[in-house]
Amino acid sequence: MHSRRPETLKIDISKYRGVEEDSLLRWFVELDEAIRARRIDDGEMQVAFAQSNLAGRAKTWALGLKLHDPYAFGSLEVFTAAQTNV
Repeated sequence: MHSRRPETLKIDISKYRGVEEDSLLRWFVELDEAIRARRIDDGEMQVAFAQSNLAGRAKTWALGLKLHDPYAFGSLEVFTAAQTNV
């Protein structure tokens, strides 16, 4: 008998660009829902998924921090806290 892998649901979220009309709080809610639906449990993978949904200024900001410190975002909590403090 084969054990079945839990099903995942691929939910797409909007790109966060870091501009005034983007709602960071709404993006955090979308991000959390997508991570849970996709069953991404690993912290590094959660951060990678979050970063893959950045664009524009927000992506430039995140990549700039990672250039100086590749381990700048050790967990999703650190990543979201850093985003909030920008």
